Amino acid sequence: VGCSGLGKTQFCCTAAVLNHYVQRGRTVYVDTENAFQPQRLCQIATARFPHLYGTSEALKDLATGVSVLAPKDAQDFLQQLDALEELI
Repeated sequence: VGCSGLGKTQFCCTAAVLNHYVQRGRTVYVDTENAFQPQRLCQIATARFPHLYGTSEALKDLATGVSVLAPKDAQDFLQQLDALEELI
């Protein structure tokens, strides 16, 4: 929650990139606005962590290693959370 342009999405993408590295691909990104862009995730990864994500292979691993949940409403979100264990 907050005004646009404050860096909420950038913060969440950065956290997802770091978690992907630490957890070796076991990362879930919850997108409540249906606006997730894997390209943006890769841009942040290469800009912030070029030593970790400086190759196309590392970026492909990142793009395929982050699962995105895009719930339609609160009930859908709870159902997706229940199914999360199977996803990761």
